[in-house]
Amino acid sequence: MELLNSIILPRLPLPTLRKVSDLLYFDGPLLSHFVSDKYDNYLYYWVEVDENFNRWLIFRVVFEDLEAYYQKKKTLQELILNPADSCLYSVDIDDSLQYHNIGMVYPQELPTSYIPAQDSLYFGEPYSENFDIYSYSQKYNAGILQTYYKNSSKVGYGTIDLSVLAPSLFAFQFLSDGLGKSFVKIKHKKNLEIDEKIRPKFNKLEYQPITSYEMVGITPGSFGMLFRTKDRQTSIPNTLTLSDEFTKYVMQFIEASFDYDHLKEFVRQVDIKSINKYQDLLKSIIHFKLQFNLHWANAISNQEYKQKINFKQADEILRIFERIDFENSEDIKITGRFIALNLKLGSYSFQSIDDDVHSTGHLDNDRQEMAYMIAFNKTYDVTIKRKETKLAGKKKPNIDDMLVSFVEINTLNNE
Repeated sequence: MELLNSIILPRLPLPTLRKVSDLLYFDGPLLSHFVSDKYDNYLYYWVEVDENFNRWLIFRVVFEDLEAYYQKKKTLQELILNPADSCLYSVDIDDSLQYHNIGMVYPQELPTSYIPAQDSLYFGEPYSENFDIYSYSQKYNAGILQTYYKNSSKVGYGTIDLSVLAPSLFAFQFLSDGLGKSFVKIKHKKNLEIDEKIRPKFNKLEYQPITSYEMVGITPGSFGMLFRTKDRQTSIPNTLTLSDEFTKYVMQFIEASFDYDHLKEFVRQVDIKSINKYQDLLKSIIHFKLQFNLHWANAISNQEYKQKINFKQADEILRIFERIDFENSEDIKITGRFIALNLKLGSYSFQSIDDDVHSTGHLDNDRQEMAYMIAFNKTYDVTIKRKETKLAGKKKPNIDDMLVSFVEINTLNNE
């Protein structure tokens, strides 16, 4: 062992650390990432061995430097020669993982053999699921959602084919929006159960930020992205935020989709459009033979949730959906023109101005009495009550539209 010019210490003056992942490995770990309860980052770097001990250098590294190392913007040499606390600790560890010969050493006192080469850029590949998103959570004082992809020819080290990324994120955001509506309703009902005499005002806008995400980073290894919700609720130690509760609800929906009985109960809360988008996500996972992973962590509230779906599981979930009946009702507002009308039957066809929305159905009783006022060369704002019913074994839902309101609007084309 090299003789170190170090200050001998009775014990290692560091907080309790938990291991995150091994960053470099060859017949055993060479560089390992640890984090403290306060989410400070530490590295263990193996430097030497003899018949009794393995010698490690331990030092704290600021989050920005660790991220720069992951991204190959800083070398290991730079990290070791510039530790966050201006010093490192040397420890000899025996086979029983007992620490011996603990010392504090300054970078300039390190033996040359302990210092990595100038070109010591990161070359390993830590698994994205082991990436320490707790540090990001601590940094932003909020929960962080990680989405990451693996096990596909379309996914490489830090890269992903846009044909995989775009539809999966779009489908997940759409699913999140739909589940948000269900979450709001359930949350409202629970609030009413607290005191039947209290009727708090129900405002969806208060909950919309938890269903919208903004990207805050990319994780190394299999391609991953980090998001936080647009909810700006201040996290309180060991207290769930609204984003925590909603994310848990999303994870519960995914978990329920693995089981027929659980899913059958859950789909009663969720609109058909959201279910269709979830099925689109599953089809994308199958098509590209992906494993799609979700990981939520909130370091302040101390909450963590995980879910993953591989292409075999996605296929099984789709088969479960085929066995389930469900229905959904919603009001749709459209601006456009009537393209067909049957006064005797009270039926109609209506097309939006941009041709994106088409509705064919029946007028309610009041609108049927007023139908003689409708002109095909005029533009209207209409409200349609749409009921969608999905029967087991059917690929497409049955759609039943009823027009409950129409109001003529003045446009240049009408004059």
